[in-house]
Amino acid sequence: MKRDENNAGARLISSTIVLLLLASLTPLFGSSTSDVGLTLDDNSNFFSSSSNESYDLYIDSPTSESGGDGSISTAEPEGSSEELSVLSTVEFYTNEMISDLQVYGEGANNYIELSMYVKFEGNDGATADITFKLVSGSNTIEQEVVELDDPCSGGGGFGGIGGGSCTYAVNVVNFEIAEGGFTVENGKKLGVEIDATIDGCQGGGIGGDSGNCDVMVQFGDIDSTNSFSKLEVKANALSQSAVKVHMPGSGWTDSEVLEWYPNHRQEFREMQFTLQVKDAFGRDDIESVNLVMSTNEGATVVFNEEFEDDDLILDNNGLVGNFTYTFNQGIEPGDYEVTLEIRDIQGHTVLFEHQGLEFLEHGIYLSLPTNQPDTVLIAPGQTTSIEFLVEHTGSTSSDLEVVFDLSRSLPSTWSDPIWDKPQGYSLQGGGTSARPILQIDVPDGDLSTAPDKLEVEARAFADIDGTTTEVAVVEIVLNIEEVGVFAPPRISIYEDEEHQIQISDSTRPEFYDEMLSHYVDSDEIGDFFIDIFNSGFDTDTFFIRVNAMPTSWQYKFFDNDTGMELSEEGINSVTPDIGSHDILTIRMEVYPPLEREAQDIGLVSLQITSEGDSELQTDSSFTVHRTFGILAEVISDSDGGTLGSVGPIAPGNTVDYTVRVTDTSDIAGETTWRIVNPKDLSRNIDADMGYTTWDYSITDASGNEIIVVNLAPDTYADIDLTIDLPENVAAGNQTVYLRVSEEGV
Repeated sequence: MKRDENNAGARLISSTIVLLLLASLTPLFGSSTSDVGLTLDDNSNFFSSSSNESYDLYIDSPTSESGGDGSISTAEPEGSSEELSVLSTVEFYTNEMISDLQVYGEGANNYIELSMYVKFEGNDGATADITFKLVSGSNTIEQEVVELDDPCSGGGGFGGIGGGSCTYAVNVVNFEIAEGGFTVENGKKLGVEIDATIDGCQGGGIGGDSGNCDVMVQFGDIDSTNSFSKLEVKANALSQSAVKVHMPGSGWTDSEVLEWYPNHRQEFREMQFTLQVKDAFGRDDIESVNLVMSTNEGATVVFNEEFEDDDLILDNNGLVGNFTYTFNQGIEPGDYEVTLEIRDIQGHTVLFEHQGLEFLEHGIYLSLPTNQPDTVLIAPGQTTSIEFLVEHTGSTSSDLEVVFDLSRSLPSTWSDPIWDKPQGYSLQGGGTSARPILQIDVPDGDLSTAPDKLEVEARAFADIDGTTTEVAVVEIVLNIEEVGVFAPPRISIYEDEEHQIQISDSTRPEFYDEMLSHYVDSDEIGDFFIDIFNSGFDTDTFFIRVNAMPTSWQYKFFDNDTGMELSEEGINSVTPDIGSHDILTIRMEVYPPLEREAQDIGLVSLQITSEGDSELQTDSSFTVHRTFGILAEVISDSDGGTLGSVGPIAPGNTVDYTVRVTDTSDIAGETTWRIVNPKDLSRNIDADMGYTTWDYSITDASGNEIIVVNLAPDTYADIDLTIDLPENVAAGNQTVYLRVSEEGV
């Protein structure tokens, strides 16, 4: 029945939860059955304009990444120096390369120069041979042997020099390599290996312990003098870096967008620049990253974006970042350059020049206005009208004439389509638009030969040097749906006005359980939101009839947009007119009964009928469930089926339920809620199924037995109910009730 405004509500205070078990029994008992411009997918839309650079690779203390006896990096050593004997092999390595590095020599002879601080100590007549190897991964690229024959001994100098104290001196080794250089592959290391042998040392032999003879190398910041052992190479460590231009949300491998339109919609003026900065020597070699967009050969800078550390993230040892730029509407057409500038810690600046972007003078964008459905409806003997929206996206200074036609003709038995301006539509400058209207007269009778798509083509023409030239062609394809003049409504029902919690859908009834409870507290009003979709060709009005409602419950219907209560015709509530393929939301207010003895749970069944054709109707149902300040519901159980229903299960087994008890009242402070053991509940006693002889255990999350829970409004507690079945249970469904009620009431 509908709401009686004179009835007042009182707070009632209990909740009952129903638990279902399906018993599986021995044979004795039987059994029970249970739009932008050009895009390119070429990954080579950029190139480096910089030649190879000269790098100083410093030899320093070992790191966990480099391994070996020492490291090689682009960073100048700081602090003290270190020294090692090379009578057994010492190894110096870079970190693993994060991309392939092509290494070249310098000068006419293609030398890679190693400057190494060396000291040869020994007696007169001793000689030493030092072998220097240049390695890439496990491969030896080149090696040189240096012979020393003038050791120092307390007063001598570096071998071959003599005089002064016994100190370190620079030894220069030139590795001559092929003109084409060599590759240090991704994941491999560039290294220098050094070992020495001594001959003629008094008190020692060759190599190993040579008495007072030794060959030492020194590296790091030599005696804190800003002098270093180092390797000098020519390379471009940043050659694997790149920049790409996409629409926002695109990935690195997506096709680039190289053509843009000055007066497009804002969402099509957003440009996503994706950077991939890879320095073969590692991210620590990178000093700064800038992205520049310019025109007029760099004379006009559109933006110069400097990337901070937080703007770039580590990805596969490289740095990756995005920059989104929205260009101003009306930007000048023409060619624009995009340059990625990377500077490393040694001051090298490498420029990566993208192949460039073009902002086009002429362009159009074809779509539908917001009030135009994207499906074209046709009905026998009716006229269909479709409105389009064409926008000039090109230069502000260019004018266009746009002509429309169908790409594919209608059937020969149909009338020719009619455009409201068959001569075309004038667009005076970028940013202007027009709304062409197409009218199609659909023949009466059989429409089995009707097309399933409508393909519309727009051609734009501009005056270029006195000649009318076609400058753009775009197409839009719309689905065609044949409908009756009137049709059964499509009904969707929601628990919330935001339409996030759907409980019924007439087009997909199998997705929703109409018996699932939707809770309404006893002293509140339940709101349900009914979307009525007019799927017919013509405007229609609909009658809403309530065929089922729990005893003593009441209701009203309101237009959710205006808040007005629907008018009534007899037992029907009548909607306002609903346009073809429009949706009207009706708010249904449901009022629980005041009497405690009234029905708590029941089905609400609606029948919604077309006024244009009373035989066209749709039924939808859902269940309402009255609560009393407390709500108890099963949130998990001991099998994977429907919550609250367990089985099939054999006699003598155990079943478990987790029940969430929620205080839905609005009374301040805590309320004590008593959990009534199923064996003490009259509904289970009256069932005469022996439920009172079953064993029930009610515990909290810690496994402690409980009989009450204390809850504040809008809080909950989870309890566990365990049921041990006896050995003899009747076959079929077993329904057990658990009650939660306010203590002392």
